[in-house]
Amino acid sequence: MVLSPNIVSKLEALQKAKELDLDVVEIAPNAKPPVAKLIDVKKFKYQEQKKERESKKTQKNVGVKEIRLRPFIGTHDFDTRVAQAKDFLKDGNQVKINVFFRGREITRKEFGYNIIKRFIASLESVKVVKEPHMEGKALVTMLVPDTWKAKLSSPCSYRRKNNFANARIFNFQLSISNNPAFGGTEFKTL
Repeated sequence: MVLSPNIVSKLEALQKAKELDLDVVEIAPNAKPPVAKLIDVKKFKYQEQKKERESKKTQKNVGVKEIRLRPFIGTHDFDTRVAQAKDFLKDGNQVKINVFFRGREITRKEFGYNIIKRFIASLESVKVVKEPHMEGKALVTMLVPDTWKAKLSSPCSYRRKNNFANARIFNFQLSISNNPAFGGTEFKTL
């Protein structure tokens, strides 16, 4: 058995470990002669747990936050949801937007698309992961933070420089054919 720089027998290694109040740990059992190390196992396990805790602290936990909207949502409620989405995106989370339809509202899907367009236009620095699509009775889209666009300009200057008519947002260009304030019902890929 190799212990430190010299080769010793198994009994000598165990005696040395007992004297120093340490444990003998085989590092390379298949080597000839086998390689062992004298360490304090409790201290070793503690250091490994400490390293694991430190690595968990540095990891970024990205989650999916969901925001529920209605096709006929009030302006204050809408602004509150936009503020929540900005906070979620600032924390690095993905945001899933659901526009739920009830009853006969499902026949007027264009209102849902308009709400999503208004919502996207209110958030300056995001990317669309999934285009708006229907899932059951809900219109769903997924947003992620666009850090490059966020670093490029401040939110106020971005909104001032680019009005809704010429804004290019998240690889989509807003169509304003129906209503100049909110945009049309089509998403056009650039």
